[in-house]
This record gives sequence, structure tokens and C-alpha cells, in this order.
Amino acid sequence: MATRVRRQRGVKESLLSIILGFQIIIVGLAALLVFGLKASPGEPWYALVAGGVVVVIMLIALGTLRSPLGEYLGWFVQLCMVAAGFLVGEIWVVAAMFLALWIFGVYKGTQLDDRNAAFRAAQEAAGE
Repeated sequence: MATRVRRQRGVKESLLSIILGFQIIIVGLAALLVFGLKASPGEPWYALVAGGVVVVIMLIALGTLRSPLGEYLGWFVQLCMVAAGFLVGEIWVVAAMFLALWIFGVYKGTQLDDRNAAFRAAQEAAGE
């Protein structure tokens, strides 16, 4: 039986998937918070539906992080978290933390992926 070769994941993809994975839990808890406080406009259950939709978008983003679509969906999720702060102000604190993590993941992940690509190219040029 032949072993399957795993696809090489970049640092950026790894960092962003970790951030989104933890943020799924926070989005679910934030939806429950808005529901429990009846802070959503209209019916209280709208918060649960909106939270569920954002979680589904996050799962799609996790599956597509190897393409630009996944990163764009991640930015959309960050925007949704900031917008949720208008319903319950304390959510802005959590949204700011995850936005900072997301920016760091995009910036530093891209920087490290570029550095690793240059290192691999130098190794190949040296004939190793």
C-alpha cells in the first residue's frame, strides 16, 4: 500500500486556519450572547441564524484558504465581528483581538512563505 503524499501547506495558510478555528467558537458564543440579551434588531432568534450563517462562511473559508477566496471570506468574517459590536459593545474587544490576529497572520504568514520560497530556490540553485 502506497502512502499518500500530503500537500505542502504554507505558514500563512496554517496561521489563518488556526485563527479561524478558534474564532468559530467565539462567533457561536457571540451569537448566543446577542440572543440572550435580545440585542438583535427584530426577533431574538435572528442572532442565532446570523451566527450560524457566519459559522458556515468560516467553514467554507477554512476549506478554501489555499486560494484567495478563503482569505477574502476571512476578511468578511472579521468585518462581521466588528459589525456585531454595534449590537453588544463588548464584542468590539474580541473583534479587535481577532482582527489584530488576522492582520498578523496575513502579514507575517506571507512574509515567512516568501522567505521559505527564496530559501528553497537557493537550495535548488546550489544543487542540494
